[in-house]
Amino acid sequence: MGAIWRKEWIMPYESAWSIFEKFIYANVIERKELLKAMGNEHVKKIKGTHIGNRFRDLLTLNGFDAQNIHNYMKCNLHQITRDTIQKLLHPLSEENADIWFSKSLRWCNDCLQFGYHSLIHQFVLFNTCPFHCQPLINFCPKCHTEIPFLLSDISLSDAFTCKCGYVFADMSTRWEKWNSTLEILDPSIMGWIGEYDNTLKKDKWLYIPKYVDFQTLSNRVFTQQNNVYRLRPSDSTLNSDDNLLHDISKNNRQIFKSVDKYLRKKLLYKHKACIKRLQYMLKRDGENFLPICPCAYAYVFWKQSLLDLPQFYGTVNGLQKGRGSYKPDFHMVAPIFKEQLKQLFDKATKVPRIMEEPTKGAIKWILNTASAYLYLRFFSNWLEFAEEGARLEQAPRKDMFHKIVNSGIRFVFHYSEDPIEGSTIQFIDNKNSLLKEKISSIKCKKMRSMNRQMRSFTPIAVSMMSFDDRQLKKELQVYVDQYVAKLCL
Repeated sequence: MGAIWRKEWIMPYESAWSIFEKFIYANVIERKELLKAMGNEHVKKIKGTHIGNRFRDLLTLNGFDAQNIHNYMKCNLHQITRDTIQKLLHPLSEENADIWFSKSLRWCNDCLQFGYHSLIHQFVLFNTCPFHCQPLINFCPKCHTEIPFLLSDISLSDAFTCKCGYVFADMSTRWEKWNSTLEILDPSIMGWIGEYDNTLKKDKWLYIPKYVDFQTLSNRVFTQQNNVYRLRPSDSTLNSDDNLLHDISKNNRQIFKSVDKYLRKKLLYKHKACIKRLQYMLKRDGENFLPICPCAYAYVFWKQSLLDLPQFYGTVNGLQKGRGSYKPDFHMVAPIFKEQLKQLFDKATKVPRIMEEPTKGAIKWILNTASAYLYLRFFSNWLEFAEEGARLEQAPRKDMFHKIVNSGIRFVFHYSEDPIEGSTIQFIDNKNSLLKEKISSIKCKKMRSMNRQMRSFTPIAVSMMSFDDRQLKKELQVYVDQYVAKLCL
């Protein structure tokens, strides 16, 4: 089985993608030929050229036979890939590799000049190349097409070449560069993957994957001692959790009420009349609704979207009766974050590598802390959009609402064991922006006294009003309905 190849052309942390691309270039073959030659028995039995993407996957190498690859390349590519994945995932206490690696190719231009692409580039927590400290690229500079991380001709033609003809790497001096050694220059990334650093090995993290980033995980300096939970020997374990879900539901209800009270009493007390005017849809007879106060806008829509209420107008304070009552399952008062908090609960209770012996007290503290952070951060995100939304008298559209839900949310829990200090759990976040200063910088017309001269014009209130002139009532109903429609989430 003769082929032009040297095992020295494989560099540390290299991905199967660039290894195969170099092989394709050196031997002037097509990707489908390579797949047939190095594929497993199932792939070899497939007639024609239609081979599914699951057999082309370069992270799992499911469609490739290790011995066939070795026959051509004199290396165990499956083991090389697994070792790199393990080094990248080890600090996360995570076995599911799929969510941590990009489905589209991400690369560094400088690395590709060496015919090199690394699995480190695919790792979603890193956004810069560790070898050149350059931002990673994730689409063709010429046609702006994303390249699937597959052994596929969908977006590529020749080796290292996009379908549009753009050449990612100049291979004219390939023989000299392919056996070059690249050095990791980013010390933080080196600390993450370098030789299973002893400190990092002891770190255990509890997180929601969509809400974690490298900067948050890298911050192991803790200054806020009120964000630390010390596991106590007296804590009851999870041998029986018959009351745990009930306690979590009850605590979560109280967390929301506390956050809601904090916003109204401590931060938004000067805007009480503004909130009332928007939520009861107050105005004077014969006049239009007054301009919306951005602080009132942020609070009203924060509460509606958080609690999944049917409309923005209605009860101003507290939690609606019955909302958050106990159910015999994992129940949160805020449906919008229920699945994320459920992930946190499942990891804390069912992944023994995170906490050796999780306790009820620890689990409740984790969920209470995460809930309070999410609810406050969500309000902060609404406040960012509030001035524009209030000016337009319009609720955010789908893309903007998605951004409000997820933007800037970054937090993890760090579990550590110390023979002297004992076991602790520390909450690390990207620090909520200073809400008090934000609110103080927003200007609105606080016309408190005017509320006494106004009455409610909610749709149901308008429908109950009596008019001698039916046309006037109809016009009012149309105006109110249009106003509500623009503010409908």
